[in-house]
Amino acid sequence: MNSHILPIFLVSFKGPLLLGNYSKIKKIPLNPTPRIKFSNLLRVLSNFLHPSRMVLISKNYEDFQKNKISKMVFVQKLRQIAGDTSLLKSCHDIVSKH
Repeated sequence: MNSHILPIFLVSFKGPLLLGNYSKIKKIPLNPTPRIKFSNLLRVLSNFLHPSRMVLISKNYEDFQKNKISKMVFVQKLRQIAGDTSLLKSCHDIVSKH
């Protein structure tokens, strides 16, 4: 049995050099996205979600505030419980009110 894999081909390619062509690249200004506080998001989410789901989200939010779970873990759980569609709708509602 062979215990080593040896490459047969080596593929390489060259792309265009952009070192002197920075002036040809258009810079598109990005609009800053508004920051939404979790407390505001949860308040608006309560209009869209069943109360049992809001209880789960509130428990996870309390754990996040007590540093029992990280922000990333909280956001993952929030997306699992609420769903991306509800979160997007809630965010659009918050942004449109301001």
